[in-house]
Amino acid sequence: MKVSVMTAKRFLAGDERAASEVYGAYRGLVYFLIGSLLDNKEDRDDVYQETFLRLLGSKEDIKRPEALESYLLQTAKNLSYEVLRKKRVEQIPETLYECLGQEDTRGFYDEIEEALPRRELFAFMLAEVYGYSVREIASFAGISKSSIARDLKRAKEILKEKYRNEKEN
Repeated sequence: MKVSVMTAKRFLAGDERAASEVYGAYRGLVYFLIGSLLDNKEDRDDVYQETFLRLLGSKEDIKRPEALESYLLQTAKNLSYEVLRKKRVEQIPETLYECLGQEDTRGFYDEIEEALPRRELFAFMLAEVYGYSVREIASFAGISKSSIARDLKRAKEILKEKYRNEKEN
């Protein structure tokens, strides 16, 4: 059920009854959208709650009352995608030891520098040597988190292959 433009205007003006109508009208649709993107119930519930909190917090920013539904659904979708991106980044092995299957990394840095392309080396060194998170590297470098995560994953794949081949020889 869609809310009328008049109800949307009242909501944007701060009317609590209109806020209740907006919530009632869109809660099922928003939860369905989030549920179609996220498997984890806790993630779905968090995104659901955050979607409506963001709507309440950004009423002043919505200039067209007729776009309220679009804004709400786009917010739910963006927040869901953000959760998915974070989960992908978290799946990247976190330590150099885990990556290489080594307990001691001394003496490997020169070899690492020779083995990796420049971009992958940048991500790998900042993450594994200096301990920066993917988010920090992305912010510092002005590159998306997904690009940094991809570069870091690629660096680890290259190094695993390199050291696997050396063990076999």
